[in-house]
Amino acid sequence: MQLENLIAERVPFMHRRLDNGLSMVVAPDPAATVVSINVWYKVGSRDEPLGRFGIAHFIEHLMFQGTERTERGEFTELINRAGGSPNATTGFDRTSFFMSVPRASLELALWLEADRMHSRLRGTPPESLRDQLAVIRQEAAQRARKPEARLFDRLVGRLAPSQANYGHNAIGDVDALETLTIDDVHAFADRHHVPQNAVVTLVGAVRADEGFALIERYFAAVQNPPKSTIDGLRDGVVHAAELVPTSKTPVIAGLAIKLPSSPSSRYAQAAAALDAIGRQKTGPFGRHLDLSPTGDHDVSVSDIPLHRSYSVGFVFIRSTDSRSIQGFADRARDAFSSACAAGLAEQEWASAVRRRTADHLARLSDLRHRAEVLSELVAVNGDTTASLTEGFLPNSRTTPGRLTELFAFDSLTVDVAA
Repeated sequence: MQLENLIAERVPFMHRRLDNGLSMVVAPDPAATVVSINVWYKVGSRDEPLGRFGIAHFIEHLMFQGTERTERGEFTELINRAGGSPNATTGFDRTSFFMSVPRASLELALWLEADRMHSRLRGTPPESLRDQLAVIRQEAAQRARKPEARLFDRLVGRLAPSQANYGHNAIGDVDALETLTIDDVHAFADRHHVPQNAVVTLVGAVRADEGFALIERYFAAVQNPPKSTIDGLRDGVVHAAELVPTSKTPVIAGLAIKLPSSPSSRYAQAAAALDAIGRQKTGPFGRHLDLSPTGDHDVSVSDIPLHRSYSVGFVFIRSTDSRSIQGFADRARDAFSSACAAGLAEQEWASAVRRRTADHLARLSDLRHRAEVLSELVAVNGDTTASLTEGFLPNSRTTPGRLTELFAFDSLTVDVAA
């Protein structure tokens, strides 16, 4: 049985849409003892106005701080008492709220999620803005102390499409956030945290018919604000990012390169090819880079799958020998070009395909991550005509020939951590 058919058989799911535009996905799992809930809003740092960088992540924090019908902190307290643990993340393209609860607590969890979608921060105490800004400032300070994070941000800032607003991280500009008012966060939430911009997914111990019925019961009455009431968020002041230099080892350098948008078959092929080229220091990139024989070196790869523009792939090098990165920029470009020109051995490609397939299957085996994958699938495609393999997994039967056709060399950028 082909992998695609096997996954379709083992991970059945259905999709419907409410009159208010809310997408619903239910994926029953008879072996599960809990239900994983994912509420996916199609909004991230990419949607932030100039000078308001960080507001999407800020609102993620505020969504736990109370509504017109719940007290500050009550959302988390009620879910914890019910046996769940709610959390959320903000990325470039999405804000994802998630939790897993016993079946007996499913209605409580859905009521709470629908309540905060309905309230959109109405009822959030004003002091929560100050308190959550302090939390975010701590997060920003922790990130600033990590050379890897600073390098990542610089690479993304240089390569990510500025016209699509992908050039800053989700934490954003905390100084700019200090100037936000409650009206500002209401304006942003009213535009983005609404039914027509959201997907609610249930995975686990719930039948399809009851799952759809429960989502409809609690979310059907949540309305989208009239367009005439959404004035939009005013622009703010842009602050320059401040880098904190460090002399600590290891020395870190990185290369970033364009990949196709995700999920798509071209993205899956390119991401797997990048994995094969740069995974280890003994891989094609490491061999062509000719690292110094002294010191300890590590070569790794990663990528950011972006939905509304091209994605970004990375190759990072960590070394205890600073001589390894002398002249790194030119050497890295030449090494990557040479590795692509040489192509991949069949075994290198097969290993990369196996790794990415195993990672994807591991995500689908976990209820929380399965719910996120399904939410992403519906959010990006608008329906469920795409499968859980197409666009996520490379074609194992097709070894890439001309690797230069998978990557955009005109926008390859290199940097070294300060």
